[in-house]
Amino acid sequence: NISKTVEASINQRRAIDHLRKIGMLSSLPLELRNAAELRSKYPNSTLKELCKLSEESITLSGLNHRLKKIIEIYENLKK
Repeated sequence: NISKTVEASINQRRAIDHLRKIGMLSSLPLELRNAAELRSKYPNSTLKELCKLSEESITLSGLNHRLKKIIEIYENLKK
C-alpha cells in the first residue's frame, strides 16, 4: 500500500514539474493549481495528510480527482 502511495506521488510530481517547466501550470484552473502547490510543497505526504494541510476544505476524493486531472493533462500533452 505504501509503495502505491509513493508511486502515485512520483507520478503527480512528474506531471506538475513538467507543466511548470512548459509554463502551463499557471494557466490551470485555481483548484488544480492549489492541488499542485500542495503536492509540490509536501511531496511525501499522503492524500489524507494533504487534505488536512490544505487551506481550503477538500475531501480525499476531491483532492485525488484534481491530482488525477493534472496527470491526465500531462499525459495528453505527451501524445
